[in-house]
Amino acid sequence: MKTRYFPRWTSPVLLAVSILLSNPAFAAFIISSESNCYGNDAYSYYFSETAFSPDYTVKVSETAFSPDITLKIVSDPRQADLILVDGFTKGNMKVCKKSNSIGVKTIKVSSTAFSPDITVKLSETSFSPDYKIFILSETFTKEEAAALFAVILKESRKK
Repeated sequence: MKTRYFPRWTSPVLLAVSILLSNPAFAAFIISSESNCYGNDAYSYYFSETAFSPDYTVKVSETAFSPDITLKIVSDPRQADLILVDGFTKGNMKVCKKSNSIGVKTIKVSSTAFSPDITVKLSETSFSPDYKIFILSETFTKEEAAALFAVILKESRKK
């Protein structure tokens, strides 16, 4: 089992985030990323840049032309519509990142994908984003977090 060590600043930041997010007027969709996929109720995903037959191919780029969704990265969770935080107990959804693709949804994340299922423009300077995203994770990269939210939004629209 791989142990993740958080930097010294993470604990105070998580405390501040949990205080900010405990406000009942706060209305963001919050995903808690879990470090362990085994024995918990988290949704499991496998991320790959080279998957041959993924469930979803997501192009994530700062310069994406005609994106399906535009996400702006913000540094304050109070400004965000979508939040991904490691180990947050009060999230709307728990997810984990599997080390293999057996029995889980595979998401291929690429900045150069040809004919992707979803195209995401991810930027810190977007002027008219569809959603603002806050990421505090050592488990997921910002591109993986953006792809994850895009897939979840697409799957929720199917239902």
